[in-house]
Amino acid sequence: KIDTGKGELTLKYENSQAVLSGSFFRGTPCVSWKVNVLTTKDLPASQVNINIHDENKDKDIVCIQVVAEPQKIMETIKQVSENTKYIITFENEVVFDGKLS
Repeated sequence: KIDTGKGELTLKYENSQAVLSGSFFRGTPCVSWKVNVLTTKDLPASQVNINIHDENKDKDIVCIQVVAEPQKIMETIKQVSENTKYIITFENEVVFDGKLS
């Protein structure tokens, strides 16, 4: 379990893949959480970088000022091992750096 301040993430390893899931608070409907996953080219991947950010943050969007429903995320990362290192960045802040045990 990883607390981001805007919600909680779960990262688990099973059957040569990792699953990242969670739910994030959205202050307005214009907040749209985007997950970018980058892996090293080796197989299984020795490192996975996960970057989560609001893809509308720097856009000039007019938005209704009401609290939106939380946004759920689910990402499956294939070809990893129990020795893969994960770095998760949420809004430019590292919230997890390590291996799954």
